[in-house]
Amino acid sequence: RNFHDHLTVTAAAVGEPARTQLLAAMRPWIYQGTFHSLKLSASRQLQRELGLTPVIAHLTVDEPEESGIGALRKLLRARQQHELAATLGETLPHLPRALADAARLALSARMQHRRYVSPSASVALRLNTAQRTPSASRITLSRQLEPILDWRIDPIEATSLRAFARYLQTHLRAEGLEWNAALLSGESTAPIANLDDARHAMGGACMGIDPRSSVVDADLCLHDVRNLFIASAAVFPSGSPQLPTLPLMALTLRLAQHLHRLSR
Repeated sequence: RNFHDHLTVTAAAVGEPARTQLLAAMRPWIYQGTFHSLKLSASRQLQRELGLTPVIAHLTVDEPEESGIGALRKLLRARQQHELAATLGETLPHLPRALADAARLALSARMQHRRYVSPSASVALRLNTAQRTPSASRITLSRQLEPILDWRIDPIEATSLRAFARYLQTHLRAEGLEWNAALLSGESTAPIANLDDARHAMGGACMGIDPRSSVVDADLCLHDVRNLFIASAAVFPSGSPQLPTLPLMALTLRLAQHLHRLSR
């Protein structure tokens, strides 16, 4: 029960001069080898005023496959999958450009502590919203014991995305933003074209104190199976619009400390 994900949709395509302005303000910073990106988050007060679910706006940078960074990304992926030799011949014509972009990435990270974005990259302003919880979505099993996901979108989530997009359009006055008309028009609860999930699966084995409505207790141990613990975003009873990675790492570290104490 209570499976949930993040809903994501493009609010605006970013052209000049907004591209230069927003990249200067919001392209990722690099600190100790880790990317940190700026997000525009709806405050609790704004959520109450506009009836929003927790929602954020952030920039996405899409480097085309034929670019140097695209070729570099393909080579790194091939190396990870032990297919470098087979991929090298395919990307050989793009190798000089890839090496040049790799040098630009390294120089930008070293000198500016920022991510380099190539001129050919497309930039968009995207919205992410957390789903309303407890949700009506469920994971069940078929007769062949195969998982079946019944994922549902609450109308309030579409309403929230539309309301935040309209708020941003009013307050983010930068020339070159081509706003998504599907977000700014139509019925507030109508389906939104190109709405997608962020592939941040959460819930389904939620944490709680009542075995009738939850799967694990506060120590992430199954209510009905002693000594079996779950370290996964599946235990999240609710979610913010932010990436679930850091809360999951915190819970996993907490579980490791708990297991260490039990083993003494």
